[in-house]
Amino acid sequence: MTFKPGTSNTQIQAVDNSFRNLAKLKMVKGYEWGIGSDDHDVQHVKHVYVTTFASKEDEASYGKSPEHQAHIKLGADYIDNVNATDYFVSE
Repeated sequence: MTFKPGTSNTQIQAVDNSFRNLAKLKMVKGYEWGIGSDDHDVQHVKHVYVTTFASKEDEASYGKSPEHQAHIKLGADYIDNVNATDYFVSE
């Protein structure tokens, strides 16, 4: 995820904290986040959030939850670009 130019550190921190709070939902199995670097695009700081679920149903419940919907509204004015990837872990 990248943030729009001019987004303050306080606004970015609010989005980070919102993701952290979503990790407390009962359907979330695991959560990690960090800040990525891209040598090809140094203008954009990329925040990466990884949320793990036990099932597709849990993921769907998460997406529909009031907490997640509030999170989306919180970041709407600050977020420039979001790349979401769903995948299954192969063993």
